[in-house]
Amino acid sequence: MSLELDGNLRKKIEKRRRAERDSRIWRRLTAMLWLAEGITEEEVATRLGVSARQVRKWLKIYRTHGLDALCQLNYQGRTPRLTDPQIDQLKEEIAVAVHMVESTYMLMMAKHRACEYVTSG
Repeated sequence: MSLELDGNLRKKIEKRRRAERDSRIWRRLTAMLWLAEGITEEEVATRLGVSARQVRKWLKIYRTHGLDALCQLNYQGRTPRLTDPQIDQLKEEIAVAVHMVESTYMLMMAKHRACEYVTSG
């Protein structure tokens, strides 16, 4: 599947690509520019290190929903296994464990008189 871009749209995509900081979106924009140059989906995929199927998905998003949709990352991640209260409890336990490790280290150093250990840095 090829892609035709008029001069203004090509310039808009190039400008947006230059300003883009997220490499995932940069790859999507680059794919559209290369497809418009007549490079095959397979070659674009190889150059960008993605599958040809992914390139086709990006092209479909662009054709169906436009440039703004192509530049959106809708990845939500998986659902967390811990609830918010469980996460808070875990943070508290980690903070206590760090303090316990620090205290144990101080006692060990004092016992062996290797050096004086202070928590202030």
